[in-house]
Amino acid sequence: MQKIKKKKLTVDDLPTELLESIFFIVLSFGWAANQTFASALLVNKRWHDVARRLHLTRISLRTERQAKLTIDHILLERQRGTFAQLAPTRNLTVDALWNQPVPKLHELLQLVGQTVATLTIRGNRLSCVLPDPTKLFTATPEPIVSPIGSLPKLTHLEASHINSFDVLTLLRASSLSLITLKLYGSGIVLVPELASRMQPLSLPALRELTIRDVESEWENSRSILCKAAPGLEMLSFCIRPDQFHPATEWLRAVELMALGNISLSVKVDQAEQMESLKEEMQAAQSLAEQRGWTLKILVDAGANSR
Repeated sequence: MQKIKKKKLTVDDLPTELLESIFFIVLSFGWAANQTFASALLVNKRWHDVARRLHLTRISLRTERQAKLTIDHILLERQRGTFAQLAPTRNLTVDALWNQPVPKLHELLQLVGQTVATLTIRGNRLSCVLPDPTKLFTATPEPIVSPIGSLPKLTHLEASHINSFDVLTLLRASSLSLITLKLYGSGIVLVPELASRMQPLSLPALRELTIRDVESEWENSRSILCKAAPGLEMLSFCIRPDQFHPATEWLRAVELMALGNISLSVKVDQAEQMESLKEEMQAAQSLAEQRGWTLKILVDAGANSR
């Protein structure tokens, strides 16, 4: 009886769906994976076709040049009529290098914003991410028009060190879909000129809110966002020791029926400050027990938060 020789399987025998999954995992490593992923395009025609279809699903940019090349590539694909054959962009991460603005974010969102589900922006306080709001003011009382259009599928937004107008613009563009919002070193301060031109903020789908290292802006940001999100379930924010009592009183008055988990981070310069906070902590824990909340109090002793 003749033995049937078993063929040794190689990566070339993988089904297309599995190969796509592998490439997608590679893309999840962010900007550092760009070179590795680019190499996959050169292996053979099959790998090239699969990788090419996925290469815009996760976009991660750090420089103006990277942003320009990506935008030019998308425009070229559209011009050729092949853009619809590519998998849509789901994740967009944009970092600003030191002393550099966040590269071309509003142009990117105009091109791929309709499909982005996760958006991460890391600014550096030096310039607006989006067009300067003062340039949009006119003599007529017309409302401000968003420079980025709608972000109908955005569910997760994480922003570091961007200004109030940028935050508000992104929130309004994703108001019906946003579930998770994390702000680091960014706040919402509504100057009279801006407030009079914008409708009240509404975030009906928002369930998780994190505000970290907002300094003097934290209270304004927290109040505006919690009022806009009546269905909020998880709340996390950072305060100084002198803000502990006002924060507890605010929680006492807050009307968030779905709220269940609260994480409160207190930044102290010296360990001795902990003694003066014991009564405040006990009051906050007592309030949490009355409301049925799970309260976690974290102490950041002298460490620089993000």
